[in-house]
Amino acid sequence: MSGNLCILVDDNATEALSIAAALSQQGFPFQVKPLSPVGGVNNTWQLVQRQRPQAVMVDVTLDTNPPVDSDRLAQHLVRRGIRTVFVTKDRDIVDLGDRVLNGVRLPVYFKRSLYTDRTTMESCVARLGGTPLLQSQVDYKERLGALKDKRFLGDLNRLELNELRELERKALAEEREEVRRARQRGTVADEHFTQLVALIRDITKSLESERRRKL
Repeated sequence: MSGNLCILVDDNATEALSIAAALSQQGFPFQVKPLSPVGGVNNTWQLVQRQRPQAVMVDVTLDTNPPVDSDRLAQHLVRRGIRTVFVTKDRDIVDLGDRVLNGVRLPVYFKRSLYTDRTTMESCVARLGGTPLLQSQVDYKERLGALKDKRFLGDLNRLELNELRELERKALAEEREEVRRARQRGTVADEHFTQLVALIRDITKSLESERRRKL
């Protein structure tokens, strides 16, 4: 399988490209590559297989000629051990819940929520076997600074606002832990100092006793 490649099977190429760009901008830990279904289920499956993806997102409604049954395509993917989820822009389909194929339950995500709602994105990442979002960030403090700048300019979307709050909580927790460790280091230092003073006093007493004996 190819690294962190995730294929997005969608009959609307323009929409798929927009989704891929939005996900990348929001830190989605996969390289999302749109793929248009062609020539029925088997041909589309062959196209996907050649890419050797780690994961695949399949649009529930694939309006093509000849038609591509999204359920059958997903079954092909699951049988080959490829992590698979469904996506759609139809909220009614999302409200129906997971799709169960041969005993396998596959979630259905609302497309827009994938890049505007952090909880939805994290759920999708987990189902696709990806790295959790915070762990995938090389320097979260740099990201935190960028988000604070956007908040100052009033340019945060809902997903970014949720991410900012989460990173602020993480930063606060780290600061508290550092204070705790500093206090522990201070306590240890105080103990060492006390022990050193006691040792000096003992040595001083011994030297004084020795001096007196010599007198």
